[in-house]
Amino acid sequence: RFERFAEWLGLSGDSLPPAFEGRLLYARLSPWGWLLVGDEGPNVYGGDAALILDLGGDDQYLGNGGSPLLSRQVQKVWRRSPAGLLIDYGGNDRYLGNRPGDLGAAMCGVGMLLDLGGDDLYQGMRLCQGAAFCGLGILWDRFGDDVYLAAETSQGAAFFGAGFLLDDAG
Repeated sequence: RFERFAEWLGLSGDSLPPAFEGRLLYARLSPWGWLLVGDEGPNVYGGDAALILDLGGDDQYLGNGGSPLLSRQVQKVWRRSPAGLLIDYGGNDRYLGNRPGDLGAAMCGVGMLLDLGGDDLYQGMRLCQGAAFCGLGILWDRFGDDVYLAAETSQGAAFFGAGFLLDDAG
């Protein structure tokens, strides 16, 4: 499906760092960071990415999780993405953010994490899970019985911006 579409567009995948595991239908390192499309099986997204679209499966997210990429070294070039987007179509996923500004949060940018189904776990430190500092952070979970754990200044909090944690069901 997506592979044929990507081939028709003339897109090809790039070699992934070992932090990413599972089957990916598309992977490209752009000037803003990784652009990834995961299949319906379980995947581990162990690094940062500007865009992740996952079609399902019980996945683990250990990187920025739909948040803007702050200045970090990617292939010896400093890159920054002012926006981050993560869309997961289903599965019982684990979102683990270890840094401030992870998991659909934003520090001077726009971050969005949209999970469309499954019983998920969201665990972060501070300024995470739909929080924002000088930006817009959105964590939107559409379905499932979910668990949200955070230390402080999280879950829809904002300073000089807007932060949203939306949980539609469960």
